[in-house]
Amino acid sequence: MTHGWDLATATGLPWQPDEATAERALAYYRETIKPEWRGPGMPFGPEFPVSPDASALERVIAFAGRDPAWTPKAG
Repeated sequence: MTHGWDLATATGLPWQPDEATAERALAYYRETIKPEWRGPGMPFGPEFPVSPDASALERVIAFAGRDPAWTPKAG
C-alpha cells in the first residue's frame, strides 16, 4: 500500500484504495513494523502525526513514517 501511494503521489496520479483495505493494511503494519526498523538508514521513519479524523490511507502512510500531505516540488 505504501509503495502504491509513493508512486501515485510522485507522479501526480490519483490513487485511493477503499477504507476497509487501508484499515487491514494499517492493522498489518502495526503488527509487523518493529520499532528497531525506524530511523535513519532504516526502512521506516518515525510515525508521522496525523489528525484523529485522518482517513485510513493517511494513517497507513503516517504509520510508515511518511507525511500524507507530501507533494512533489513543482518544476
